[in-house]
Amino acid sequence: MTRIHLVLITCILVLFSCGNKVKSKDELKAEFKVVSDNLASDTTAAKQFILDAKAFINKKNEDTNKVHFQKLIAETYTMLGDYDKAIEEWDVLRNTYVRHPLSAEALFKKAFLISEMKGLKESSRPLYEEFLIKFPNHKLAEAASFQLANLDVDNEELLMKIISNDSITSE
Repeated sequence: MTRIHLVLITCILVLFSCGNKVKSKDELKAEFKVVSDNLASDTTAAKQFILDAKAFINKKNEDTNKVHFQKLIAETYTMLGDYDKAIEEWDVLRNTYVRHPLSAEALFKKAFLISEMKGLKESSRPLYEEFLIKFPNHKLAEAASFQLANLDVDNEELLMKIISNDSITSE
């Protein structure tokens, strides 16, 4: 069976499974665990998790877990290597749950993906700066400062810098 056939079959299964039934929080948590454990061999399950989690989020209720599933959607796209979609989903989290503590993490993760995964270091600068202004005492503030201070340093040079600092502190 070709890859196109598998994609078509998956699409058909998704369409037929998209009735009125929205998975519960516990079902989604279990589904994400399976996805994260098997992502290397089963990207179809990851994509299904994203669809199921979005259906849960779009369900008209006031469930406080929606923000956590939004985070898992962004992380799943990151695991899949679809950094553009991951960045979009971090933005959804930031814009939908502005006052939630995960909003800060979403800003940091967006900056990190742009800088490290997409290689657009200068494009991440304003995001790291915004993070440090808005969240100076956040647990990721030190990491944001480090990233910002090292945007102009290539990865090999940065690794050498870290190794030489480790050898200095271990003496």
